[in-house]
Amino acid sequence: MAFATIDVTKGITGTIATSNLPTIPVTKGGTGLTSGTSGQFLKFTGSTAVGSAAVDNATAKNFQTYLTNDVNGKSNNTWYYLGYSAGFGITESIDNGNMWDASNGFFVAPDTGQYQFYIYQACYGTSTHDSYDIGFCKLQKAAAGSSSFSDISGYLGNPRTGNRYPNKGYIQGSFKTVVSLTAGERIIFGVHVYAGGSQTDWEWAKEGTYFGGVYLGD
Repeated sequence: MAFATIDVTKGITGTIATSNLPTIPVTKGGTGLTSGTSGQFLKFTGSTAVGSAAVDNATAKNFQTYLTNDVNGKSNNTWYYLGYSAGFGITESIDNGNMWDASNGFFVAPDTGQYQFYIYQACYGTSTHDSYDIGFCKLQKAAAGSSSFSDISGYLGNPRTGNRYPNKGYIQGSFKTVVSLTAGERIIFGVHVYAGGSQTDWEWAKEGTYFGGVYLGD
């Protein structure tokens, strides 16, 4: 004869077999799942269901580099690319995600998604002039596996800073921008100075010239 009720105050011993345990839905405080995947976490996908999704630790993928040495003897009104152009050797300070290709001097996107990049530059000249100096920065992009870099279509960012100090030009500038990339695409980081006077010999200082980026996610 089957029991209609069980008095739990009288003491119950033993173990219920796993196969006899119910799957408790979200509406009753459960998960509604019968299995899970290692390395994933649970998230709500609706009012009555719980799904699983891989942890996306986007901020763990980032890099930053800086000039290894001062770079001097560079021309006016010429684009140079940090880590890529001859003489602009850089040192990595951090690279989580294998984003920086040190042997070739460019960034490689590890994943498809949004990236925020930044450049800080500090450079000065040696000749005397009384006109203005303007610094510029920009990014160039190449397809995965390609060394053909070009300006990013629709990208307007070339931040400008103009300063004059006695007997020499001095430029300090920075910029940040967000770019959509597919996995494998490449980025180089450009700096440039235009002098309104006779300045022709520019030096980029290692103490104030650095750049990097952060993966923001899909």
